[in-house]
Order: sequence, then structure tokens, then C-alpha cells
Amino acid sequence: MVTELVRAEVTAAIAKWRPRLRLMDWSISIRWDDADIGKSSMEGEIDSFYRRALVKVAPNPLDPDQPWKTVEKVVVHELVHILLEQPQDVLEESLNRTPNMGRREASELSASVRQANEYATEWVARVVWEAFEGTLWDSLPKAIAKDEEPG
Repeated sequence: MVTELVRAEVTAAIAKWRPRLRLMDWSISIRWDDADIGKSSMEGEIDSFYRRALVKVAPNPLDPDQPWKTVEKVVVHELVHILLEQPQDVLEESLNRTPNMGRREASELSASVRQANEYATEWVARVVWEAFEGTLWDSLPKAIAKDEEPG
């Protein structure tokens, strides 16, 4: 179950990053405790035509194997997906309309487009984070870094 602390962090991160990413004209909703998102900690459903997005948050959105990946960084990644969704939609729609392409080829190409989009999303999220926050994406949060200092 998503804790009140995580709920507050997700809500605050969306409020902080929406204006930074120029998403103020988007309707962004949150669905808590979404167990249907697989291995992801968060996932988005995006409708770029109506400028609506749903951020689905897993019951336990933090990965203990990646202590540097905070709730805020995951939110930034999901919000960047909103920025990049329309080009991906156009590419996938174009693939579906390409003559002389079999279903298997189209499916493989579509998977490649999704993989490239995920890579681009992560890259842009890291660049935006570092530009606004002035810290490296992979740096540990201060509380964790302090706990790990030799004493």
C-alpha cells in the first residue's frame, strides 16, 4: 500500500515539475496502489489529443536496489513521457499504415520505437533534473549519502 509519505511526495513532485516542464495545460491525475503495472514503480497513460495523463503508482514504488532513484525522479521520468508521447504515437500510427509490412515486422519495429522512446525519456529526465536541481541524477539523496559516510 502506498504510504501517506509517498502520496505526499508524488503530489508535491507533480506540483513542482508541471510548470518546469510546461505541462500546466495538462490534466494530470494519480491512481494509487495500482498493482497492474508490472515491474514498474510508476506508469503513465497519456492522451495527447485531450492533454490528459494518468500517473499510476505501484503499491511500493521505490526500488531498494536503486537508492538514488527517489520518488521525485520517477515522477520526473513519467512527466517527461508526456512530452515525448505524441511523437511516439505518430511513429506507431505510421507503422500501422505502412503498406507491404507484415504484422510481425510492424510489431518488432513498434517495440524498437517504444524502447528508443524509453531511452530518450530517461535521457531527457536526467538532463532536465540536472539542469534544474544542479545535482547529478545518480547521486544519492542527502539522507542516504550521509548514512553511508564512514564514521
